[in-house]
Amino acid sequence: MLDVRRYRQAALCVVWFAALVAAQPATAKTIVLLASEAPGIPAATALESGIGAKLRQDVLDPVTLYVEAIDVTRTDDEAYDRAFGAYVRAKYIGAAPDLIITLAQPALDFALRHRAEIFTNVPLLFGLIDESSIRNRALGSDVTGM
Repeated sequence: MLDVRRYRQAALCVVWFAALVAAQPATAKTIVLLASEAPGIPAATALESGIGAKLRQDVLDPVTLYVEAIDVTRTDDEAYDRAFGAYVRAKYIGAAPDLIITLAQPALDFALRHRAEIFTNVPLLFGLIDESSIRNRALGSDVTGM
């Protein structure tokens, strides 16, 4: 279950991104939010809706937010990971997003594992991660956590 502290962390991520985007020339922005859990979980749905609303409120440019639910609770194996990676790659191959946001450890791990073939050169913002789980990982210069 998502607690208030984690919700606030995610909201700070959104505010950080809003400030970053405000400094860019005015163009439509596409954001992919990778969620670790299945779609429809009430707390996750509320968090995703809040992120979308905050982005649309604070970012001057039009924002399109796509939510991709990895659903690791029900399906967490290598074959599914490859299939989901192929699906996401096919979906975004012609139009790379401007930002990837990951929520929770499984989504960050997925994004980092498949980054070279799906989200090359796309900044990655992660949240809802325990700092100790990433302390010794090489994340890259365009990967930021809140």
